[in-house]
Amino acid sequence: MQDDPPCDWADFLSPKLRRLPPESDNIRLRRFLGHGIEGCVAEVHFLTRCRPRADGGHWSVRLGLLRFSKKFQTGLRQSSPNAIQVPVRRMARLDCLRSLYAFSAEGRRARHFDTLPSGEKVSVSESSTRVRQCFGWTTVAGKDFQRLNKKIEVNYERDEATASYPAKDRKYFAIIYEYIPHAELELKAVQRQLDFFHHIGFQQCQDPTERNWEGPGMLLDFGDYSSPVDKWLDGGSAYRPPVSARVVVDWATVQKEATEKWNRIHELRISGVGPTAGEKLEDEKERVREDTATYIERGYRKNRLYPGYFELSPEEISSEGLLEDPLCHIQIPEIEPRVLRKAWKRYEKEKDDYLSQSSPALKSQQDSQVGCN
Repeated sequence: MQDDPPCDWADFLSPKLRRLPPESDNIRLRRFLGHGIEGCVAEVHFLTRCRPRADGGHWSVRLGLLRFSKKFQTGLRQSSPNAIQVPVRRMARLDCLRSLYAFSAEGRRARHFDTLPSGEKVSVSESSTRVRQCFGWTTVAGKDFQRLNKKIEVNYERDEATASYPAKDRKYFAIIYEYIPHAELELKAVQRQLDFFHHIGFQQCQDPTERNWEGPGMLLDFGDYSSPVDKWLDGGSAYRPPVSARVVVDWATVQKEATEKWNRIHELRISGVGPTAGEKLEDEKERVREDTATYIERGYRKNRLYPGYFELSPEEISSEGLLEDPLCHIQIPEIEPRVLRKAWKRYEKEKDDYLSQSSPALKSQQDSQVGCN
């Protein structure tokens, strides 16, 4: 249903969800599926054979994974039958960017990580997992979705977080996803998808929850992840491994086990039994990983209160007790801090221009709120 999106690295730095053409606006509401603070979810049928068109004039939806989904899927398909190689080790935002860059047109030509030893790289291919399709965005009339108001009212009465009532005289943005029928979650399938998003450089920004997944192992809510290009990515914790699929499939048991473990440790501390040598060593390793990720993030944030990781010599890195970058010999200028900061400024300008053109009153209100903070 879609042509391939542009996959140059410049398009990764300024990703935009493509718009479905007006011919596809014949959308028919079937049934209400769920809700959240950001909006409602409904099953719809839309009658069209049209392809989404590239639309460079709009401000894209602020969802990291959503805006990239077609790009990395296109990269995998165009590189087939050769898998894309990405580094296994993940220290900070820098490594997330390296992995994502490997899926761009430039990255697939350069193939920077193919020569790494087998234990230092991982292969990512179309067969790794199946990602939910997103067909693009469109607009819908509030008058066509008045049936949702009854569901929203019930949610309000239950004191649940939900979207606002659709007004009859307004239009709303709608994102068109592939409908995934219900199936039981499978531990291995969920883990494959969690690992996949980790390997391509994305970071979870929400606690994983079963309701955001469908069987056997497909993520439904792309808002669970941030992209390494996003300014709001938590670079200081980007080194952490992907969560276990058990958190998604069997959260109650995982929570119970974690509580029992904490209680055992608490009882030991009360009785005067301190942490073991092994526990102290793991705590120290965790501190070093976090410090290293934080230093690297300062380079992207340009925090002048402290020297950034990129400004330190190897001797200074060692004296600061930080980890050395094992891939420092692979130079990729396109992912340097100055490039990313420039992309962030461009994103803010595009957003401000869009808000000013679409709703001057909204932009004025936003500016007044910023001034009061």
